[in-house]
Amino acid sequence: MSLVDYAIAVRRRPEWRRVRLQPGLWLAWAVMITALLMALAPQCFTAANPLEGIPGAQRLAPQAHYWLGTDQLGRDLWTRVVYGAVHSLSAALIAVAIGLVVGTALGTLAGALTGRVESTIMRLVDVLLAIPPCCCSSR
Repeated sequence: MSLVDYAIAVRRRPEWRRVRLQPGLWLAWAVMITALLMALAPQCFTAANPLEGIPGAQRLAPQAHYWLGTDQLGRDLWTRVVYGAVHSLSAALIAVAIGLVVGTALGTLAGALTGRVESTIMRLVDVLLAIPPCCCSSR
C-alpha cells in the first residue's frame, strides 16, 4: 500500500461525529442551558416563594424537600438561588448593554472626529482599561 492509498483510506470523521464524542461539551451546554432556563422561568424550577419563611423550618439541613436547606428565617435556599439567577442575568445584560452603547458611541465619535478628539478618547479608554476591576469593587 502506497502513501497515497493510505491517505485515501484514512478518512476523517465528519464534524458532527467529532462533537458527538465529547461528553464534557454536552455537559457544559446542559449546565448553561439549565441556568438560563432557571433565570428565564424560575417558577418552573421551584414552587416556594423566595421571600416567605416557613414557620418551624429555621436552619434545616439539606433534605429531600429542601435541597440546599433553609436559612435562619426558614426560607428555602434552593428557591432563593433560583430566583437570584434572574437578578444576576439581568445585571449582566444591563452591564453588557451599557458597555455596548458607551463603547459604540465613543468609537463612532473617535472615528468621526480625528486629531485631538480621537487621541483624547483613546487615552481615556486606555486609562479605563488600565484600572484593574478589583480596585472598583465595593469590598
